[in-house]
Amino acid sequence: METGLQLFGRLTSRPSIAAISATLFPNDLKQKEVVEISGDPASGKTHLLTSLIATCILPSSFEGVCIGGLQAGVILLNTDLHFQIFKLVTVLDHRLKLCRTAEGCSLSSSQIEGIIKSALINLHIYDCPNTFVLRVTIHSLQQTIASNAKISLVALDSVSANYWQDVHQGGTRKIDLYTDNILKLLQKVATDFNLSIIYTRPTYFKSVSSKMNRNLSQHPLLGHVNHRIELRSLQAERGAVLYRAEIRCSDRVLFKYYKTTLDGFEWIEPDTLPPTTQ
Repeated sequence: METGLQLFGRLTSRPSIAAISATLFPNDLKQKEVVEISGDPASGKTHLLTSLIATCILPSSFEGVCIGGLQAGVILLNTDLHFQIFKLVTVLDHRLKLCRTAEGCSLSSSQIEGIIKSALINLHIYDCPNTFVLRVTIHSLQQTIASNAKISLVALDSVSANYWQDVHQGGTRKIDLYTDNILKLLQKVATDFNLSIIYTRPTYFKSVSSKMNRNLSQHPLLGHVNHRIELRSLQAERGAVLYRAEIRCSDRVLFKYYKTTLDGFEWIEPDTLPPTTQ
């Protein structure tokens, strides 16, 4: 039976984040869908998440200048404590400095500062140093989401952060079950309010017999993932490091190459890539 809060959440109109990234989601990111970002150490998982958050919280325009943001609110569950506001502000500042008026003029420093301050109001960060705090925080999100019609995305960085602490305290030792339990809990809240979910995890954080790579769904089912993005570092010739994103959804697999920049991610065309040794 649907509660009054669930009915309110279902009927509330929220900003669309479908166009959050044409590169990662060529068919758009839909409401209630779940995105997993995995990768090697230092491959840019948190950096990519920071870039996507920046796109969400920025305005679409400012005094006639196209900014390209989605004007949406974001809830970040910060378990790894790797997410840094300073890096987010750097990404926002760099993007805004690239914006131009119709006359070709750049935004003033005071305008940029004002836009950044307004954008950061759209971000709600909850530090969750252990699984208990994470679970309590997820349960308490309903009131926050219900009172803020701008929130369209819940992000978790990362799902693995408190696993070993939880095991030490007598929690489940099955990695996939641990991930599945947290994901289901998060989806129950997000589904009620038509929110999308993005979470990160290290590549190694799965069991040997894991079916995670096959557990892709076109529909927002509890415990299922709709998009998997795996980041890898490749060794190029002459010692250069090249990064590749493997993007999986239910009907396709894409490979994109990138490098990290102050603006977030810079996608590289295949014909400009240096030779690799892998």
